[in-house]
Amino acid sequence: MALLVNRFNIIVLDGFKDGKRYRLSTGIKSTKKFIKYYSQNFTIEFDKLYLSKFPALEKVITFKDYGEYILDITKTSRNKFTQREITYQFQQLCVTFGATPLKDIKVSHVLQWQNTLTLAPKTIINYRSTLNLIFKYAYHDD
Repeated sequence: MALLVNRFNIIVLDGFKDGKRYRLSTGIKSTKKFIKYYSQNFTIEFDKLYLSKFPALEKVITFKDYGEYILDITKTSRNKFTQREITYQFQQLCVTFGATPLKDIKVSHVLQWQNTLTLAPKTIINYRSTLNLIFKYAYHDD
């Protein structure tokens, strides 16, 4: 990722998104003030420019969609009983988190959900392990 100034003295943000390189013009003339600002906020501003120029490319992935995908591709590593248990837990988790975009789920949301449960501590741990499985793969997939 780099901050460039083109031949017209316009600030250009050069970075990668989904494995592809993009050079996005800010449309702002280069000054010390703007160079400093874009240097400090490169990632945020690059993402804003990317979304403004390519809005159709950004797909919102919900917890339910991603969770179904992960449970499906990892099912060969579990026996049938465990798969059935995890599927049931996932369905219960979808009641709370199903339609929420995956990237919008915060730790505070999980803690709030956990505090509303009236289940045994071991059961809550099992639900959390299902959540952790999904979030672990989401983290590694960005």
